[in-house]
Amino acid sequence: MIYFSKSANGFFVDGINEDMPEDIVEVSEDMYASLMSGQQTDGKVITSDENGYPVLSIPEVDHAEAAERQRAVLIAEANSYINERQWPSKLALGRLGESDKAEFNRWLDYLDQLEALSLSDAPDITWPDKPE
Repeated sequence: MIYFSKSANGFFVDGINEDMPEDIVEVSEDMYASLMSGQQTDGKVITSDENGYPVLSIPEVDHAEAAERQRAVLIAEANSYINERQWPSKLALGRLGESDKAEFNRWLDYLDQLEALSLSDAPDITWPDKPE
């Protein structure tokens, strides 16, 4: 037998789990399989309904966290682009040509815009355009 506990938000199997929470409800093998496959393919999470039975639901999105992750990705991409071209080293050694210096500055301006961007309006954020 398979059981679900709302308080533990997890499944328990008779004969395997010795200490089970008091709020367990029995779940059929078909329901268990359906929940597990739906969770993995649809990006949903298993929660419980008002009666303690497991259901699939769409997780709430923390827009501020998502925006911060997006900003981190964009900053990492910009730094990677800059470092692949070795602009900081070439500039320090006086080996950076004027056209590369201008492009380097555009990318530095872009990084400054990303850093200064307020994420308080997430998800309604106007992201700066990458330099061309």
